[in-house]
Amino acid sequence: MKNIQLNIKGLNLIVEGASKNELLEIAEDIFPKYNYTQLCKFENYSSRLSWNFNLTRLFKEQNPPIEKEKRFSLIMEIKDEIMRMHQTLSFLENLIEQNEINFSLKVVESLSNIECGRTKDTRALGWRKVLKYYAKTADLESFKKVLKLCESGKERNEITSLKSLMVTSYSKLNGIEKGLELARLKLFGNKYLYSAVSSGIQTSSYDKMKKVLKNITDLGQEDKTALLARTFQQNAKNGNFSLINFDEIYQQVETMDPKIKFGDFRLRDTLLMDIGMNLKELDLVIKCRISIKNNNLKKELRYTEEQLK
Repeated sequence: MKNIQLNIKGLNLIVEGASKNELLEIAEDIFPKYNYTQLCKFENYSSRLSWNFNLTRLFKEQNPPIEKEKRFSLIMEIKDEIMRMHQTLSFLENLIEQNEINFSLKVVESLSNIECGRTKDTRALGWRKVLKYYAKTADLESFKKVLKLCESGKERNEITSLKSLMVTSYSKLNGIEKGLELARLKLFGNKYLYSAVSSGIQTSSYDKMKKVLKNITDLGQEDKTALLARTFQQNAKNGNFSLINFDEIYQQVETMDPKIKFGDFRLRDTLLMDIGMNLKELDLVIKCRISIKNNNLKKELRYTEEQLK
């Protein structure tokens, strides 16, 4: 606790324009030896980020952990509002991991009136962390309420990811059909149909997934192929291999449009790697590897081949 208080004192002294000697005297007591040496070597003794990073470390290593009310009080003592914001967001993550959602809502409110880039209301940064909690727990009503506070238009990729998580979690809890109904709502949209069905990859048989996909008319064929391929991969991993199923999904993947991308790779190549990596049949792994165009993904299957020889 003493070192945490000293670290906060150091951060505040930087704001006040303290001398090098004054800051280094505190840093020597609370920074790891190597980090302290680097502060001296590069004249970084007044780096707010360095002090803030060290404070995060001290909070993490504190044993027993500081009570949440006390930690919140300590964070509120930080004069630099940006450093205080970063500590608050880190604290929020810890609270949410511990399911301390009610206290988290109180902490989010402390983020108001901070000047931070293009974020109009910095509470939105905290609300997005709360939104992730509601997405994981499939709390749809709370998710809807908090989403309105997240300045969604400024972090489209993050919000898209959280909506996908919400649909997947909801589908796992309530079944794929209910997940599909949710995905089709205006709040989400058809691009989240994949998320609804993906909840069944870990638990569905290949034939069951095939039947589910057959009844979904508004899901693209490439998504259907990807879902079936990943279900085959999981089945093979669990020891439920079928040569008939392999031949079928291999044919579907091998004839996919090679222009369709998945991140930095062709979706086709990624799926060929997926269906091959858990196989025990060397000749089939080689067949998948030969069909892949990307050399880096080929290497992944070469490793599988070596394990089977």
